[in-house]
Amino acid sequence: MTDEIPTVPVGPIKTERDGDDTYLLLHGVRVAKRGRAGTRKAKKWIPIVSWIDSIIDDTASSVIIRYARDKTGRA
Repeated sequence: MTDEIPTVPVGPIKTERDGDDTYLLLHGVRVAKRGRAGTRKAKKWIPIVSWIDSIIDDTASSVIIRYARDKTGRA
């Protein structure tokens, strides 16, 4: 048995600007907010839904989303 990391095609994951804020959308749902400059969370994704534990930038065009083990949700 392999421990493959599931991937989501590019279409369901997008970013969206709303004023000074940038959000990460998964299937059209805002799931994270980009930390603002000058804060300790600057340029990091901050989950805004309970079923996501963390989000990190993997490459310039991809992210890794870690789902919370004790929460459930569908994207």
